[in-house]
Amino acid sequence: MTEITVNNKKILMYDNIRDMPIRRYQQSNKYLMIDSSIGSDFSDFDRRTIRITEFLKKGMIDEAIKEIENRRQMVWNAYKQYTPKGYAFALLVFSIDGQKRLDISDEGLDKTLDFLEKIGISYQKIIDVMADVKKKLKPN
Repeated sequence: MTEITVNNKKILMYDNIRDMPIRRYQQSNKYLMIDSSIGSDFSDFDRRTIRITEFLKKGMIDEAIKEIENRRQMVWNAYKQYTPKGYAFALLVFSIDGQKRLDISDEGLDKTLDFLEKIGISYQKIIDVMADVKKKLKPN
């Protein structure tokens, strides 16, 4: 576990998803896969549009259609403010100021994210922590 402090609030976090209880681990993997394969923001939209264009130029129609379907899902994610990366991050949070975050339902994860927003955690911090976690998952 690792501890970070944001505006005098102590956040105790799993620093590797492999150390999580099994349900948290499974959910975290799910959200990380959704984030990496589909996405949830408009930078993902641009990336997908470029891929569609590349597939079409090469005559790879089936791949372009799949990419369009994924882009459609990504737009829905962005529109609904569904953030798989945020949920994966919320699953890393063990406790905030000693209060354990035990509810790992989507509603519970939303509450964790709402609380983190209230104390001022930035999206960049989420990106940085998730990048560190992903690095620890790669084989040495």
